[in-house]
Amino acid sequence: LLSPCACRGSAKFIHFVCVSTAFRARGQWLDLTCPTCSHFYSGGAAVGLADIAVKELEKKHGPKHREVAIAWSNLGSAYGEMGEFEREKELQMRALDMMEKELGPTHPVVAVVLGNLANAYGMLGDVHRKRDILERALSVKELQHG
Repeated sequence: LLSPCACRGSAKFIHFVCVSTAFRARGQWLDLTCPTCSHFYSGGAAVGLADIAVKELEKKHGPKHREVAIAWSNLGSAYGEMGEFEREKELQMRALDMMEKELGPTHPVVAVVLGNLANAYGMLGDVHRKRDILERALSVKELQHG
């Protein structure tokens, strides 16, 4: 049994297979929130569900679609929440590369992935790289919002 979210009481502990079965039934692959408490899943449950999402979206859209890139970013963030920052960085870089190819370097979603990547660099102790990436994310946001 695991406690994948902020649910309390009898809903606090659940088998991963039950969470993943419900996740598959919903089919909302980019939504990693608990339908009961609306909090994001965490820990191994978040990683497992994000991995399912990547596989399902790759089957549906192919490996280079923007939704697949978002799923890779979500998986990276889940690893980051578990303290696996090198893995988070790798997955965010993969998502960023896909997003830039699919949407261009100034799309608003690219700024989100840049922010996630910057956080990974920060957690790895590379504050200079974090700053550079955040400045790039800011310039993308400024293009959108002035």
